[in-house]
Amino acid sequence: MQKICRNCHFLTKYTVTPSGQRDVFVLNDKERKELKLGNMNCIESRFRLECYNLVWSEGAIGARRRDEIINKTNRRSTCFFFAYNSTMLLPGAEKLFKIQREKKERWRDRATGFVLGIIATILTGLVLYKITH
Repeated sequence: MQKICRNCHFLTKYTVTPSGQRDVFVLNDKERKELKLGNMNCIESRFRLECYNLVWSEGAIGARRRDEIINKTNRRSTCFFFAYNSTMLLPGAEKLFKIQREKKERWRDRATGFVLGIIATILTGLVLYKITH
């Protein structure tokens, strides 16, 4: 799966009510399919698209770059990509994303510790070798 906004669970649409309240919704399967086909007008005009994690928002940049942002920009390492799941709500996706991120960080910390241990062992061996020879 390409790591682009169209495939990300955090691709949302929002509207602001007359009272000033923001209503936010995850895009559904049909809307994502239409965007994939290039139909950038499939979203009702009262909505603006945005990344739920505020990497970008049409409220700030306008809709003219919608295709580029939604379908073409690789988000591999530049945002909070979380694969879309049609049965998941935003709060669940947020929690799972956080758990996955923490898991990756723990793994990275363990891997770093392991590599440093190997380096320390090699350096100790080299020092002992120099001392004894």
